Amino acid sequence: MMPLLERLQGVVDILDDSNMELESPRSGESGYIPSPPQMLAEAVVGLLAHADISKVSLDLGCGNGGWMLLAAAAGFASHGVEINPFLVSHLQRNYERAIAAGLIDPATPCSWTIGDMIPVRLSAQYGEFRRLHKAQERTMPIAAVREDSYARLPVDPSTADIVYCWAWPTQSRFVFNMLQDCAKGDALFVLPSYEEYAASTDKAEENALHLARLCGMGKVYVGRRA
Repeated sequence: MMPLLERLQGVVDILDDSNMELESPRSGESGYIPSPPQMLAEAVVGLLAHADISKVSLDLGCGNGGWMLLAAAAGFASHGVEINPFLVSHLQRNYERAIAAGLIDPATPCSWTIGDMIPVRLSAQYGEFRRLHKAQERTMPIAAVREDSYARLPVDPSTADIVYCWAWPTQSRFVFNMLQDCAKGDALFVLPSYEEYAASTDKAEENALHLARLCGMGKVYVGRRA
């Protein structure tokens, strides 16, 4: 295969095309705000200094495949869950383009499913969280947790070695505290919104996920538990 940086840049180009299409008026209202692909590619390179490619990555809310496909291009087994079928259709196409261009090894495990990233066992707690934040519900996924999305994936938040998530602003507190409870003790976290979330003065829910930065520039925070 071609060198790593060339593979990553090829996936960045595919994602840039996809993001431009999603921003086009003719695409409809997806409600999706992607992390800049180039910034994610830099985070992948930084992550490789702390995790070998035997590690398994899980993307919570994988959208059109930004983190998933870049991690897969680096050789990480990559899996994701996304609630919006429209975005999943972009992910499928982006993956097929990356495979055809030789940017991702077809032997690298890569799978995704349509569903909620909140485990079904936490549906009651999440329902209460949504009720308390009713005024900001537009910044959360529209569907309720009805089934276990992770039953359709070979990994879940408790077994993944690497967890990526860029949650909606109101949802971040719940998701990150969920990860503190259920993620592996030695898990690595790639969280574009972590520093903004951790610095929030909102005391409605305590910040339980305290991380130490390993690498990452700008908004993409790569860390592990402090």
